[in-house]
Amino acid sequence: MKFETAKNLVKGFLIAGIVCCVAAMLTNTNGSIASYYLGMGAIGCIIMCLFFVVAGLKCPWCGKRIIRRCLVLKVCPYCHRDLTTGEKKKGKKSK
Repeated sequence: MKFETAKNLVKGFLIAGIVCCVAAMLTNTNGSIASYYLGMGAIGCIIMCLFFVVAGLKCPWCGKRIIRRCLVLKVCPYCHRDLTTGEKKKGKKSK
């Protein structure tokens, strides 16, 4: 799976989980069945989000997992390559 595809799936499931949580809280009146199903949907979305973070978010060049700050990184913290193009990061060289 491509890194960008996994990143978009994580964002989508995270947003869907948050929306389901808020909707479950708003519909919680006297044991409403809708709030139960929305709560279960939220749990399912968050589990799928965690699955794609662990299984899908790997650097396409070195193969290492990127878990911390995975939604905002542009460059792999291990091999210092751009996650979409694969070009080496240009920067200062240490003395």
